[in-house]
Amino acid sequence: MAASSGVHTAEDALKLLLVGADAVMATSSVLKRGPAHFTRMQAGIRTWMELHASIEQLKGSLSRENCPDPSAYERANYMRSLISYTGRFI
Repeated sequence: MAASSGVHTAEDALKLLLVGADAVMATSSVLKRGPAHFTRMQAGIRTWMELHASIEQLKGSLSRENCPDPSAYERANYMRSLISYTGRFI
């Protein structure tokens, strides 16, 4: 699974890996900010990994399948959807 939307920082990439992405694509972010941005993102990911975990340990650790109470996970996502709903598509 590859995530291709909303990846602008190392933190964005890490969050997507935490929920199970195998890859993240930050093309538009790098195009907007230049090649040095990729280097900054990579450094941020590397720093986090040195302090916390490897990619294999990280990947999917916050996914529904790894949640001790999947129904709580689903409720939290549902509540987040309700709170962020704007009604602008109606």
